[in-house]
Amino acid sequence: MYKNIEDAVKVVGEGEVVLLDVRTRPEHKHMAAKGSEHLELADIEAGSEPSYAKDHPILIHCRSGGRAGFACSILKSRGFTNVYNVGGLDDWLNAGGEMA
Repeated sequence: MYKNIEDAVKVVGEGEVVLLDVRTRPEHKHMAAKGSEHLELADIEAGSEPSYAKDHPILIHCRSGGRAGFACSILKSRGFTNVYNVGGLDDWLNAGGEMA
């Protein structure tokens, strides 16, 4: 569905999907992608989940993409079927994404 970060930037701007930031609270407070929601990876590991239907499109990012990939794996193992790792904040900015 989302072949690249450019596709993700377009659909987040249209409001069709959730952009989920899994960085730490201090990282998110310091700088965040416009339109993103926050759920720290540590909270996901501890059992928290996004409050969306398990088939709702969720695009996950972190600083560089590693934590986002891990968060995707966890959520997929819990039955989320439409989660995508869109990389890090630099990827987001380089693709034309805005900051809050």
